[in-house]
Amino acid sequence: MLPFTAHMHLKEIQAYENEWRFVALGQGITNYKSIFHYLSENKIFLPMSIEPPIRFKRESNFKIKYDPESPIPPVTEIRKVLKDSKDFILKNFS
Repeated sequence: MLPFTAHMHLKEIQAYENEWRFVALGQGITNYKSIFHYLSENKIFLPMSIEPPIRFKRESNFKIKYDPESPIPPVTEIRKVLKDSKDFILKNFS
Protein backbone atom coordinates (compact mmCIF):
# COMPACT_ATOMS: atom_id res chain seq x y z
CA MET A 1 0.00 0.00 0.00
CA LEU A 2 2.79 2.46 0.86
CA PRO A 3 4.19 2.74 -2.69
CA PHE A 4 0.80 4.11 -3.74
CA THR A 5 0.40 6.53 -0.83
CA ALA A 6 0.43 10.21 -1.79
CA HIS A 7 -0.60 11.77 1.51
CA MET A 8 -0.83 10.77 5.18
CA HIS A 9 -3.84 11.93 7.18
CA LEU A 10 -2.81 11.73 10.84
CA LYS A 11 -5.06 11.47 13.86
CA GLU A 12 -4.75 9.71 17.19
CA ILE A 13 -7.15 7.99 19.59
CA GLN A 14 -6.96 7.00 23.24
CA ALA A 15 -9.27 4.77 25.29
CA TYR A 16 -11.45 6.67 27.74
CA GLU A 17 -14.14 4.85 29.71
CA ASN A 18 -16.41 3.17 27.12
CA GLU A 19 -15.24 5.11 24.08
CA TRP A 20 -12.20 6.27 22.17
CA ARG A 21 -11.24 9.94 22.17
CA PHE A 22 -9.10 11.79 19.69
CA VAL A 23 -5.91 13.20 21.25
CA ALA A 24 -2.57 14.72 20.19
CA LEU A 25 -0.27 12.50 18.14
CA GLY A 26 1.91 10.34 20.36
CA GLN A 27 -0.59 10.30 23.21
CA GLY A 28 -2.75 7.45 21.97
CA ILE A 29 -2.56 3.89 20.68
CA THR A 30 -1.02 4.43 17.22
CA ASN A 31 2.67 3.54 17.00
CA TYR A 32 3.66 6.64 15.04
CA LYS A 33 7.31 6.31 16.15
CA SER A 34 7.54 3.03 14.24
CA ILE A 35 5.77 4.48 11.21
CA PHE A 36 8.00 7.58 11.13
CA HIS A 37 11.12 5.45 11.63
CA TYR A 38 10.17 3.27 8.67
CA LEU A 39 9.47 6.30 6.47
CA SER A 40 12.74 7.96 7.47
CA GLU A 41 14.87 4.83 7.04
CA ASN A 42 13.43 4.27 3.58
CA LYS A 43 13.68 7.94 2.60
CA ILE A 44 9.96 8.17 2.00
CA PHE A 45 8.77 11.74 2.30
CA LEU A 46 5.04 12.35 2.06
CA PRO A 47 2.80 15.32 2.68
CA MET A 48 1.07 14.91 6.04
CA SER A 49 -1.82 16.65 7.71
CA ILE A 50 -2.95 16.56 11.32
CA GLU A 51 -6.65 16.25 12.01
CA PRO A 52 -7.91 17.00 15.50
CA PRO A 53 -11.56 15.95 15.09
CA ILE A 54 -12.67 17.89 18.13
CA ARG A 55 -16.37 16.99 18.06
CA PHE A 56 -15.97 13.37 17.06
CA LYS A 57 -15.49 10.33 19.27
CA ARG A 58 -15.17 6.63 18.53
CA GLU A 59 -17.40 4.23 20.39
CA SER A 60 -15.96 1.01 21.86
CA ASN A 61 -16.70 -0.74 18.53
CA PHE A 62 -14.61 1.98 16.76
CA LYS A 63 -17.69 3.49 15.09
CA ILE A 64 -17.22 7.24 14.67
CA LYS A 65 -19.75 9.33 16.53
CA TYR A 66 -20.39 13.02 15.87
CA ASP A 67 -21.77 14.89 18.83
CA PRO A 68 -23.21 18.24 17.68
CA GLU A 69 -24.16 19.04 21.28
CA SER A 70 -20.56 18.67 22.41
CA PRO A 71 -19.09 22.11 23.10
CA ILE A 72 -16.23 23.19 20.91
CA PRO A 73 -13.05 23.23 23.00
CA PRO A 74 -11.40 26.59 23.59
CA VAL A 75 -8.99 27.72 20.88
CA THR A 76 -6.12 27.44 23.38
CA GLU A 77 -6.87 23.71 23.82
CA ILE A 78 -7.07 23.13 20.06
CA ARG A 79 -3.77 24.96 19.55
CA LYS A 80 -2.15 22.88 22.30
CA VAL A 81 -3.23 19.60 20.66
CA LEU A 82 -1.90 20.82 17.31
CA LYS A 83 1.36 22.07 18.84
CA ASP A 84 1.88 18.82 20.78
CA SER A 85 1.22 16.85 17.59
CA LYS A 86 3.64 18.98 15.59
CA ASP A 87 6.32 18.71 18.28
CA PHE A 88 5.88 14.93 18.34
CA ILE A 89 6.35 14.74 14.58
CA LEU A 90 9.44 16.96 14.62
CA LYS A 91 10.98 14.92 17.44
CA ASN A 92 10.28 11.52 15.88
CA PHE A 93 10.49 12.15 12.15
CA SER A 94 13.57 14.05 11.15
